[in-house]
Amino acid sequence: MVSIGIEQGSTLIYEGSPMWGRAMAPSPVVSAAAVISSSDDIVSFRQTTDLLTIPLIFLEDAFDAVTKIRRGRFYEKNSTQPLDWVVYSHPSIASERKHGQYVGGVSKRLATFYPCSITSSFFSRVQGQPLVIIGSGDRFTIWTVVSTELTVTKEEIVLLRQRSTFGALPEMAWANVPESGVEKIAKTINILGADIFTSGPESVIDRARDAASAIISAYLVDANLASGAEDLGRLVSILGGQRRSDRPNICMNGGDILAILHPRAKPSEQAKRPLRPVREQDAELAVQLVGTMLCDLGWANWR
Repeated sequence: MVSIGIEQGSTLIYEGSPMWGRAMAPSPVVSAAAVISSSDDIVSFRQTTDLLTIPLIFLEDAFDAVTKIRRGRFYEKNSTQPLDWVVYSHPSIASERKHGQYVGGVSKRLATFYPCSITSSFFSRVQGQPLVIIGSGDRFTIWTVVSTELTVTKEEIVLLRQRSTFGALPEMAWANVPESGVEKIAKTINILGADIFTSGPESVIDRARDAASAIISAYLVDANLASGAEDLGRLVSILGGQRRSDRPNICMNGGDILAILHPRAKPSEQAKRPLRPVREQDAELAVQLVGTMLCDLGWANWR
């Protein structure tokens, strides 16, 4: 199996084995990575930026900006870092040339990573849906695994889909929103927008429910049909009491779906009755429902 070696100072990348390696030119995109459960607290996640202590890296082979699909391989660090390699002269380092030719071997100490199958190494230990975090520090993106395949060289090729395919929330038309509800709607929408990219599906659904409550409450308070203190279930019931031709049916049904979906992630509800686990697709539905509710009321427009 082919290993990866990364030089600390230059960050040049080599492939092969610590005995002998060759330069990867041009250098591929390599990022720190982690595999976690969808139920973990993603907000508190902070990946190290130290090349010698990063436990897992993702080497990108291809990226489709339209579908947000990323293809690549995972490597885990050697137990001892760095290791001594002998590598071919790198074509980007002029001092390693001799008479205009890149020849001979050069001794280098490289941060070393070995091929890793995330399917066998991580998925069995993850409770719920596995998520892949790529990035360092507080700058990272969240990905779901689309598929994996094993090559004849025993490397696992992984297809990842970025969570941004949740879809952006619509552009607000604040002038159309009842003044009494602007502050609360803005707060819940901003929190939801941040949660889409930093939290698990359970949290995203919770925040979508909060936004739906603020939206329907603002509509009913403006129509003098509610006080603003009602929960989402009660707000949906009030909408249901209106004539079908007078009520915003998408808001009513969207709010009802979110009210049903919200408790499914709660341990107490799961103990009462057999419920399937909440998944990324459920969170995607929740975000789309909030956006559609806003557009249905004329308070926002899809970009």
